[in-house]
Formats: sequence, structure tokens, C-alpha cells
Amino acid sequence: MQNFLQAIIHPDCDDNPENYIVTHAANILQIGEFQLLQLSYHEWLGRDMSPEVVNRIFAAYMIHDQVPYWSRFYARQIITKSKLGEIEIDNPRFHCYDQHYITHLSDRMRKFIITTLIALTLLFGSFLLGYPVTQNTGSSVDSDFVAGPHHPRGRQQNPGDKYTVN
Repeated sequence: MQNFLQAIIHPDCDDNPENYIVTHAANILQIGEFQLLQLSYHEWLGRDMSPEVVNRIFAAYMIHDQVPYWSRFYARQIITKSKLGEIEIDNPRFHCYDQHYITHLSDRMRKFIITTLIALTLLFGSFLLGYPVTQNTGSSVDSDFVAGPHHPRGRQQNPGDKYTVN
């Protein structure tokens, strides 16, 4: 119970110094410990972990407290670079395995999106405002004026016409 409370109060604290290095580096990058293992694997071997390797490393790290040498090396590099101020925690390469990481838009991209939304709003707004005007064209013209001698309503009816217009 005491170990559980210690873990809650001090999540960086670990009895195993190898685990502490990984935990500390993961906290610097604001990612999970296993994500740090994935990053270190990719950095060391140049490829992502296969599902079999993921299962094997996860079990070794979480159950048996075994930290791979390449992960300790990578974690020490992160800690050293952090102390030198050379780490940008918002760098997307540190968050490529983080499904919940949200990248922030640059000011240039934000301005482009806002400008595009304003232009589209004005375009569709003008269509909506112009729609009632186009539906009422010609309704103010007197219908008797339109009905001339060639219009069916303006034509004289003869008693012998086969078709009569009402």
C-alpha cells in the first residue's frame, strides 16, 4: 500500500533506476513511457515495432521491469538535451505514436482558414440574400399589359372557334 501511495504522490519516482530514466524522459516529452520505448526503438533500428516485438517489449518492461539498452540510451539523450534546452516538446516527431496529441496550427495557416471561411460566408450569404429577389421578377408588371393581341387572354373569341380560352 505504501508503494501505491508513493506512486500516486510521486509518479516520477521509481525503485528501479532504469525505469526512472525512461519515466523521466517520457515526462519531459509529455508522452507515455511505452511511447518513449517506441520512439527509441525507431531511433535505434530505423523502423517501427512489429506487433510481436510490441508484445515482447511491453511484457518485459511492464511486468519484469526490464528496460532495453537502446531505450536507456535514448532516454539519457532526451534528459541531456532537455538540460541544455535543445528539446522542443511540441515537435511532432516525439508525438507520432501519441493518438491524442493535437498539433497547433501556425499563424499563417490559421489566417488562411479564417480568410477562406469569411469568403465562403460572404459568397453563400449573397446567394441567400439574392434568392428572394430573383423569385419575384416580373410579378410587379400588370398582367393586362402583357396580354396583347397575340396572347391567348388578349385574343378576341369568335363563335366558331373550336377552342375557347377562359
